[in-house]
Amino acid sequence: MHVISAVLCISIAIVASPGTARAQSASKVIERYIAAIGGRKAVEQIVTSDVSGRVSATDGRSGVFRQWTSRPQSLTVSVSWGDAGWRTGFNGRAAWQDDGVDGIRTLYGPAASRVRAEAMYANTCLVAPEKLDQVSLVGRDEVRGHAVIVVLALTSDGMPRTLYFDASSYLLVKDAQPTDAGVDERFFEDYRAVDRVLEPHRIEWHRNGETLRIAVERVTHNAPLDGQTFDVPAKRMEPPLDPAALLSAAGRREQQEASVRTSYAYTQTATFGRMDEQGRVAQEESVTTEVFHLGGRAVSKVIARNRQPLSETEQRREDDRVKNIVREYERQRLPGQAGRREQVDRGALPSVFVWMPLSVVDWPSAFLRMFDFSHVRREPVRGRVAIVLEFEPKRGVMPTSELEQQVHTMAGALWIDDASQYVMRMESYFREDYNRTVQGSSMRTERTLVNDEVWLPSRSETNRRLSWAFGKHSLLIQTMQCTDHRKFNVATDTAVTLPEPKQ
Repeated sequence: MHVISAVLCISIAIVASPGTARAQSASKVIERYIAAIGGRKAVEQIVTSDVSGRVSATDGRSGVFRQWTSRPQSLTVSVSWGDAGWRTGFNGRAAWQDDGVDGIRTLYGPAASRVRAEAMYANTCLVAPEKLDQVSLVGRDEVRGHAVIVVLALTSDGMPRTLYFDASSYLLVKDAQPTDAGVDERFFEDYRAVDRVLEPHRIEWHRNGETLRIAVERVTHNAPLDGQTFDVPAKRMEPPLDPAALLSAAGRREQQEASVRTSYAYTQTATFGRMDEQGRVAQEESVTTEVFHLGGRAVSKVIARNRQPLSETEQRREDDRVKNIVREYERQRLPGQAGRREQVDRGALPSVFVWMPLSVVDWPSAFLRMFDFSHVRREPVRGRVAIVLEFEPKRGVMPTSELEQQVHTMAGALWIDDASQYVMRMESYFREDYNRTVQGSSMRTERTLVNDEVWLPSRSETNRRLSWAFGKHSLLIQTMQCTDHRKFNVATDTAVTLPEPKQ
């Protein structure tokens, strides 16, 4: 936890620069687009939408297109042509996808962030608070012979989308976003008024090597939609599993494995930087540490900064710091010494600190108190069977700790290994602002099974937009990669033998 705090403190030193004229010009372009499609008031009156039409592929196959949206951020898209097709959605908790390759699965990582972003754009038509969508002017270009103004939009967790607006009408004619399979592009034409808002009725979609042409036949605004429209289309488990019982069991496993974790160490590299207005990570820095555990607490010893070993003086100072932690731990284990909870050093700016929830010893109890769990299902993950639980804040429950205050603003999904009953993965995002962290920011973490006996961290990410004075914002990106998981000998008496550093 000391290293996490140090990383956050250093990263605050690279706060984003003030808004520029370029960003202000981009905002004006968005304003003109909103005016062109009908105005902010008309757009904000659309609570739900149901869009349907016909799909044709370049090889002659045809099918059906359907898209549902519901505010604030629910989305389902279904596209089929011939014997091919896919579905994706977001229900306010978890993003999911169903295709002919991997089947139905809950999305994790950038794929989940992209679907959350799509849900926001589809519901707001870019009518969103500035803090949720950082925009910058890229320049001018041409799209199919028409002059366009190009704007780059970044969500609160850094998902980029390039928007192309007609230079005369200011209607959106194209958008593009990078994906794991290449650039996903959509072209929009034939805008028609529906309830005083212009909607595109011809869409050409380039996705995963396919070109699909969609002819929209019907657009319905504000029709009642069942919440299940946006849920993952997975079969309900039979017999059903109790989410609270599952998480309680996972909490017990955390406690049982605490003693096993004390026999393991690993190398952790924390990389952090600021994303600029063009979506590039700038001013990147890193800290490499050796991590081991004492009484359930992760202890980190710095061995390198920016991939360069510490100087002799720095290393001696770091060795002394870690030895003091060990001595204090040994003192508390002596008879008659009352234990005390270790405090986390948060540095000079505690208001920007956030917990990586699965790294906190008492996270299971906080989750059980503050979250409602639902939509329990089984899915394959990395060759294992996982039980997926979606979570969102409980209503009417007041937080009693700082960890509870944070998690009460979050939603997402947990993956629990079916065989070991251990949490192996978590995907989450902030549904509300938390201190300076802006809603839409995301956190995710994964664990790996080592020697078939203990789950240890493998990778974590935080992608957070922070708010500052005078309306300024910065987008901080932090990753923690854990490697070289290894076992070492632990003394059986009160003296703790530190693991040898990995060479």
